[in-house]
Amino acid sequence: LEEWVAQQYLERPMLIHKTKFDIRQWFLVTGFNPLVVWFYKDSYLRFSSDEFNMTDFRSAESKTIHLCNNSIQKDAKKFAKGFAEGNMWSSDEFKAYLISQNRPHTWHSIFEQMKAIVTNALLCVQATAEHRKNTFE
Repeated sequence: LEEWVAQQYLERPMLIHKTKFDIRQWFLVTGFNPLVVWFYKDSYLRFSSDEFNMTDFRSAESKTIHLCNNSIQKDAKKFAKGFAEGNMWSSDEFKAYLISQNRPHTWHSIFEQMKAIVTNALLCVQATAEHRKNTFE
């Protein structure tokens, strides 16, 4: 059995103030047959410290351009010096930003896509996932 990871780097990601971000969303699976998934209504965004570009992948600063993990960003020269305290926003702050950009319906679209992605990923492993009743990780 061979294992593969297939992914594509987004060359034109949605940017906020010229920086990349990711969205962290919590969900809880309480059953696999039938599949029961609970989504927390709130989430949070993590931002990179440096402006996005597609030319810098090898410099010392490239990690702070392309990766939003706190473990990487906390050591960036510009960490927590920009528009987002601690390089993070709540989903409410993101919604307010989208409204200010005349994109009030974007959050609903993103949230629905996240739910579909999680659901489809879980359906892929539904037959092989070990379900332990009354437990979670």
